[in-house]
Amino acid sequence: MEKSAERLSNMDLLRVICSVFVIVEHFCESGGCNAFGFAMEASSAISYPFLRFLYSLSRVAVPCFIILSGYFSINSVKQKIGKVISLTLTVISYSMITYVAGILFGSNSFSLKQIVFTLLPQNYYLYLFLTLYLLSPFINRLIAGLSQKQYQRLLCVLIFSFVIWSTFINALCGIFDMQLTGVFATGRTTTDMGFNICNFVTLYLIGGYIKKYPVKLKAKGFLMLSAGILGCAVITAVSAIIFKNYSIDFLTHDSIFIVLQ
Repeated sequence: MEKSAERLSNMDLLRVICSVFVIVEHFCESGGCNAFGFAMEASSAISYPFLRFLYSLSRVAVPCFIILSGYFSINSVKQKIGKVISLTLTVISYSMITYVAGILFGSNSFSLKQIVFTLLPQNYYLYLFLTLYLLSPFINRLIAGLSQKQYQRLLCVLIFSFVIWSTFINALCGIFDMQLTGVFATGRTTTDMGFNICNFVTLYLIGGYIKKYPVKLKAKGFLMLSAGILGCAVITAVSAIIFKNYSIDFLTHDSIFIVLQ
């Protein structure tokens, strides 16, 4: 009982850390506070690499949330439609509050078109998460019929098709500055940086596997795991600096380095 409570406490702590990482991620991006832009303009030899490292760590937030969903939901075969409605209304409410605040402060103007689009949130995470949530009971029933070895084989297929292959092709396109067509397992021209249901299902099943077949880590194993996570963050940060003149991006949600973190 104590071990179970401790495990749940650790998961709650992980959720808090991921929430902080989401804030950090938006702080760094041009769509948020654009910390990268300010650091580059300042020509600082320290701030930009540090922000790159911080950003590399923060990119694990969304994949981690999906893995946690799989961890907690893999044994569930029930759907709560109320949860779908509640989450949708919450996102719409925040969108409306932001829109109304924009009108009051003069950054937005009142229009019927804008209201319609405010009621239809442009939030990829909402739609993908809700789709995954509605699919999860069916996924869980299918997984329940698999042996551990079959589950491992399924994960190998999914990880290779939607993570390893995507990372390789994206790197290839970036190095040679070209756009390949018909080589992705998720679509004709792109993987949408991992913002697709295939990647979300893969991450969900990784979380489910961790729950079904937990691995007990000793101190040495924990240290090795921590070193591996930091190593992946360093690799992605350094690659972003070295290849900044290329379109190589190892920080997509379907990147093998982000999934490993």
